[in-house]
Amino acid sequence: MKIKILCLSAFVYAFGMNLSIAQTKTIAYQELPDALGNASGSGLFLGATMTNSDITVTFTGPSDRWIALGFGSFMNPTDVLIYSGGKTGATHAVDWFDYYNSAGNAAGVNKDATQNWTITSNTVTSGQRTVSATRALNTGDANDLALLYSAANLNIVWARGGTASYTIANHGSTNRAAGIVLPWTLPDATNPTLAISSALSPADNATGVIIGTNITATFSENVQFGTGLIRLFESTGTLAESFDVTSSAAISVSGATVTINPTANLAYSTSYYCTIDNGSIVDLASNPYAGFSDNSTWNFTTEVNSVSTLELGEMNYVQVKDKHVIIMLDGSSNFSVKILDAQGKLVSDTKNQKMIDLSKENNGVYFMNIEVGQHTVQTKFLLD
Repeated sequence: MKIKILCLSAFVYAFGMNLSIAQTKTIAYQELPDALGNASGSGLFLGATMTNSDITVTFTGPSDRWIALGFGSFMNPTDVLIYSGGKTGATHAVDWFDYYNSAGNAAGVNKDATQNWTITSNTVTSGQRTVSATRALNTGDANDLALLYSAANLNIVWARGGTASYTIANHGSTNRAAGIVLPWTLPDATNPTLAISSALSPADNATGVIIGTNITATFSENVQFGTGLIRLFESTGTLAESFDVTSSAAISVSGATVTINPTANLAYSTSYYCTIDNGSIVDLASNPYAGFSDNSTWNFTTEVNSVSTLELGEMNYVQVKDKHVIIMLDGSSNFSVKILDAQGKLVSDTKNQKMIDLSKENNGVYFMNIEVGQHTVQTKFLLD
């Protein structure tokens, strides 16, 4: 039997303002708008993460000239990280340096006395240079823009040399862009939940559950496996089967769906309950589902034995056994039987035949229409 736990997506973002708790928010790595404000075409890229204390940027631009990333809304004054060899009259080794641009000319572009960026990576691939760099949100340096974790956006500018040179010079109107506003994505701090009253199938306290039916639970957001067990018990407390989410081959997850495949169908006329360990299911940010371990949160009772008794005139009962349908009559043999699969496809159409062989049919739910004289009986049964 396959037990599927289906989980619907509902991403909820939240974050606390208690700065003693480590938090991280992000800006996805993306191409920056060009000088005309077009969303793409600049050839420069940026991604960023921010904690309560630091910001880390990943910035990419052409490798054959100076490139600059600034914090702020305008080209000047601007706190800038520049890859260059300096400017005419104030050169230095070509590398990344912390600069401050106080005016729209070369005289206003000067390297900070204190270098507050830590360069963690500086690589060149296919003519593009990528830097990863980190600094404190507030360095205490008057030339460094103080950033706030509570800010909803990051305001940036960029510039690059108009020619293949590492000497800072006028970039012209097409090699720079200002007023770029990039929104931060806040961390997911909300635990997944399960609406017991409406999100379970079979519903809590359901009866007559077909032994081979799928079982589903709808969570509040996408999930993945954490660590722990999901267990299925009989109502007596006897463990029917246990599934370790970290190692069991009988359990899998794809996207929002967790699938459990017990080694055998459930028993007829038996009450069951399911438990889920705290942390065995987590969301995509690793926030854990609280789980439950009692015998009443989610329980249900399976159907009676597969022998079905149908009272209709001369008919005593219809029995389904070993993939055979057996029609038991007292007298008249004038009857017909149509059997359809779960998709409504007719798999058998017989008249006055008291045993119908379904051994070639797949396991699953089927529907049977039995006509006796002027009467019709419809029933559902399971092949297993």
